[in-house]
Amino acid sequence: MTTLQDDIEAGRRAGTLARELESYFTSLRTETMREWAMSQPSDAEGRERLFYELRALTRLEQRITRALNAGKLAEKERDG
Repeated sequence: MTTLQDDIEAGRRAGTLARELESYFTSLRTETMREWAMSQPSDAEGRERLFYELRALTRLEQRITRALNAGKLAEKERDG
């Protein structure tokens, strides 16, 4: 089981990571959407690969956001 301090530290690391990766995530999402828009409807395998890339990116962003929010919540709990 993690302590409040563990959650706070993990949240701070997640915040740093989110700030550092924000522009990368945005450009990757834009690039992937552009590839999808330019793909041929008959390229089901390629379109599916792009779909899963976007899903993985979204899940990673969500995990970072959850850690960040858990850290903020732990700080509020600690500070009363």
